[in-house]
Amino acid sequence: MGVLKKIKDKLDVVGFDLVKKFKKELKEQGHNASSKLHDSIKHRLSFKGEDAFIEITSKTNYAQKVNKGQKPHAPNLDNILDWIEDRKKTIPYSSEQEKHEIAYAIIRSINQQGTPTAEAFAWTQNGRRIGYMDFVIQNNKRKIKRELAKEFGKIIRTEFRNVNKK
Repeated sequence: MGVLKKIKDKLDVVGFDLVKKFKKELKEQGHNASSKLHDSIKHRLSFKGEDAFIEITSKTNYAQKVNKGQKPHAPNLDNILDWIEDRKKTIPYSSEQEKHEIAYAIIRSINQQGTPTAEAFAWTQNGRRIGYMDFVIQNNKRKIKRELAKEFGKIIRTEFRNVNKK
């Protein structure tokens, strides 16, 4: 197996592990109404010059908003109605009118507080509602560096041994 293949394989393992941890943190923070964000998180490797990157991607347009939170704003009514629909098991309503009343209450709250709202903390299992990416990266950065240094050290030692044998 070539050096580049070994490096790609190790980076792939790290990427898969990060995605798994991002998804776990999302669930624990209570961000799993529709599973769209959760299910769309993937990783890919890219190489630019001598640098290799593990890119974490999502097909949603709100991954960063969930990670960083948002300042007070007036969210789109249709988006809130869809969000309520995704959570119909946990936000029950008996009529479309009641669904709209709930949506307007949520819009008022976001308009005053931004996101996450104080009420949103009822959904968390770990006390956090923002920073699912930041938390995972911060808590795994040293471990990833150690693992990569160890693996790349093995690759280099093996290559030197192979060169010396020739």
